[in-house]
Amino acid sequence: MIVDSYGSLGETYTKLAAILAVQELGSASRNDFYSRVKRLANNDDINKFIDYVKKSLQKPIYYLTTERPKIETYEKYERPLYEYD
Repeated sequence: MIVDSYGSLGETYTKLAAILAVQELGSASRNDFYSRVKRLANNDDINKFIDYVKKSLQKPIYYLTTERPKIETYEKYERPLYEYD
């Protein structure tokens, strides 16, 4: 699981990707993970990214029930949001 392997990840960008990937966890698990990472991380970029994810991405676009934005030229070719595999 991503949460368990976070400590063994090397690069900052890989850690940022893991932080973003856990958005689908339940809020208690997710917030516990974010708190633990912030407490252990000695990296300002990671701490700022966690703050951004928690504040700005509370409900990511794939979480919403609204249609995603479309480009008018291609609108007739795009499937509705929930038809994607």
